[in-house]
Parts: sequence; C-alpha cells; structure tokens
Amino acid sequence: MVVEFQGAQVTIRDKAGNVLRTQRVGGNPISAQRLPNGSLFVVTQNRLVEYDAAGVERFSYNRPNHDIVRARKLPNGEVAFITNSGWYQRMEATTQRVVKGFQVAPVPITFGSMDVLPNGNVLVPDFQQNRVVEYNADGKQISQFNVQWPNSVMRLPNGNTLVASQNTRKVIEFDRAGAIVWEYNSDGMVFNARRR
Repeated sequence: MVVEFQGAQVTIRDKAGNVLRTQRVGGNPISAQRLPNGSLFVVTQNRLVEYDAAGVERFSYNRPNHDIVRARKLPNGEVAFITNSGWYQRMEATTQRVVKGFQVAPVPITFGSMDVLPNGNVLVPDFQQNRVVEYNADGKQISQFNVQWPNSVMRLPNGNTLVASQNTRKVIEFDRAGAIVWEYNSDGMVFNARRR
C-alpha cells in the first residue's frame, strides 16, 4: 500500500509494483491502513475516511482545522487520532463521541504513525523530544526510550518496537529495554514503516 500525498490517492500494489487498486481520497493523504475486511482507512489533515473493498465511502469524520497528524482504526471499531497540538482522542466511529482524550506530546507534532495496542495503551513517537513514549489507556506514561527524531512507530508481535526516523533516514527495531537489535539505512526519508 502506497500513500501518495501529492497524487491525492492510495494505491495497493503487488511486489513488482503493479497497481492493483487506486483509491482517490479527495485530499492529501498522510497515512492509510488496510483493514481485515479489505477496507481502507485513510488519514488526511482534516478528514478520516473509510472506503470499503469496492471503493465506496463508509465512514467519514471531518475536522475543519486541518490538525490531524496520526490516526488508526481499532479492531473494536473505534478510531484513535492525534492532533498537531499533541492531543490524543479515541472515539466511537458510529456516533463520533469521544470516549477518551489526553495530551501525549508537546507541540509541534509531525506527520507519521502511532500504534494502539490491544490493551488500550498507545505508542507515540515524540519527534521534538527524541523519544518513543508508551501511555496507558488513561494517559499515564508507563515507559519511554530515546531515539533520534522518531515519526513512526509499531509494536511487533515479539514485543519489540519498530521505529522510523525521517531525518536520520533509518528504520530501527528496539527491544523492550530500548536497545537497538536491528536497523536499516535508507537512501531517502522514511515517513512510515510497518513490518508484515
């Protein structure tokens, strides 16, 4: 899956790069998530939208402030997002009622990704403070480790954490103690990284 900011679309491609599906999103996407049912959850600065496998819009949430910088659709159907003021919100998708909200980072916040864990904890790359922070579902900081300019984070099945840093052009895997166990140096900026 490729998020094409300038092209205002998300494409699904095979390993050879052939386009299998193109979803025009009516704005500049900053991230996207393929859902288990084949739908696409797309994040733009002012809108969260879900398209079904046929490309039909099934959910939309608009924010006129253009302040969304990260978002995820959760397995329970809720939507979690972070604004450029560092405010984390989790809301019911159907009613758009906010069920939880708390501050996760100082401003400014850059584009990238976060990870919401099955227990409700949220992993946030704090670009300005050069760290990755884990908060519990109530907003209490429970752990952190240092990494230079993180902008994307993912908790792996083995408990390690995968982090992308656009400025250092690296993807790095950290163990639970925050020690580097693997890294990849890219020839370009890495804005998001996911492990399959």
